[in-house]
Amino acid sequence: MNGEMGGIVALAMVAILAISGMLWGIGGTGGGHDLEEAEPTGLPVISQAHGQRDIPLAVLMNLWFGFDLESGHSIGGLKSSHWNLDVGGSGSRVGVTYKPEYGFYASDDPAVIRQQLSDMEKAGISVIIAGWHGTGDRNLDGIDGDDREMEAIDRALTALLREIEQTKSPVRVAVLVEPFMFNLPKRLVGPGGDPNPPFTPEKQQGVLDGLWDNIYEPYLDLMFEWDGPPLVVTWGPANLKDPNDARFSVRSFGSERSPSWKTVTGQDWNWYPDVSLLPSMISDDGMFVVFPRFDEHWMAIMGQPFARPVRTVDPLFKERVYEQVWQAAVDNRAKIDLLVLYHWNEHQEHSAIEPDMGVAVTGYGRTLVEKTARYYSQFLAGESIEITPPDQSGVWSTPSKIKQYIGSLDAPELGLEPGVSVDSFLGERLREAQSLIESRLDRGYSPFDLPAGLRNIHLRLTSNIYNYIPMNKRNPVMQIGEFNPKEPTR
Repeated sequence: MNGEMGGIVALAMVAILAISGMLWGIGGTGGGHDLEEAEPTGLPVISQAHGQRDIPLAVLMNLWFGFDLESGHSIGGLKSSHWNLDVGGSGSRVGVTYKPEYGFYASDDPAVIRQQLSDMEKAGISVIIAGWHGTGDRNLDGIDGDDREMEAIDRALTALLREIEQTKSPVRVAVLVEPFMFNLPKRLVGPGGDPNPPFTPEKQQGVLDGLWDNIYEPYLDLMFEWDGPPLVVTWGPANLKDPNDARFSVRSFGSERSPSWKTVTGQDWNWYPDVSLLPSMISDDGMFVVFPRFDEHWMAIMGQPFARPVRTVDPLFKERVYEQVWQAAVDNRAKIDLLVLYHWNEHQEHSAIEPDMGVAVTGYGRTLVEKTARYYSQFLAGESIEITPPDQSGVWSTPSKIKQYIGSLDAPELGLEPGVSVDSFLGERLREAQSLIESRLDRGYSPFDLPAGLRNIHLRLTSNIYNYIPMNKRNPVMQIGEFNPKEPTR
């Protein structure tokens, strides 16, 4: 092996062992073991110390899982919509690295919805803010059928409301209107057409009328009221405020990385995955977002294009971000009237609390449902959240764990010299990595700073590693051994 090739392999393997150490841990079986175990606490009781003013816990929820893109049929399983379906470019729906407890479900499955409602109640959640992408009429010309997946999402919203009604669930619903009317495909705008046509007040009123006629009026008793009328939330750049429709309380929601977001954006609500910005994220009407973690890293290495650096916050729950976020809520409790949890089932961004199988290194089992119930109850009571020091375990790993990540690569595939085994090569690199980490600790690195600093170094290399692994060896849903290799870009 020549010097140049040896350097490439060494770089690749160092990155493999680094990210593998993070993913697989020492002798453990998954991320669920990184979290404290807790008994389910059930629905929290509103603290009398807080007076008679209830502070609801709402959760954002996606309804886009498990559909066939062409027909809109509910099919479920890997490679159905948003379960690691790679269609190329910005339309890819990838990034999932663990299996939900309910399986790779379709969002309109009544049995799944009933289980979701039950688990939400256990977490203390009383409001769902459900993502909605219209009725399939993307260009708002009055003719449905432009997008079968969006029709399926609309169907899933109705299925959710029906299950709440039939099961007499106490959970209430608000609709989050996604910006489906922008970035239109060429087939809907024609040659030279504008993919982002003006979203005029007349078109806004049409969307509001459709929501009222098909969702809000038929299920009015199930809709969450905020500041009087039932709530409608819009995600930028969608806007439904121009008609000033008195039937709704409309709030605009966005994600601006600035403590001055109210001035910069003019939005009502804001959230950005940055713990340092938490105190500035409370809206004028008292909305505050809590989140367990956030990780776009796996979306990027599975093929999702990003025009900006990917964002990664506490990907393995070792930096205690969820506890810090809830403590920020406790500290600012007097200013908060509504808590919004990001997210119930945003599995691609790894910000979900919806239970998973509990055996993936990126997974968490039911611990986030249980923690959410406990922290919400403590918030209502004004009790501090215990924040333990970050967990240093799992920064390095073992050869067997690394091979679980890279698959069954052998010595020739790695370019090793004759007589050098894979295990001996990986073992040597692991010893080097452990020595490096220990030397950093000896030089005074804070245990709170070390995981994030090392993670940033590791993640910059991981995209190259994913491309370095032969295509038929890649295994994004890691804990169940199911291959979902990325196809060549056409």
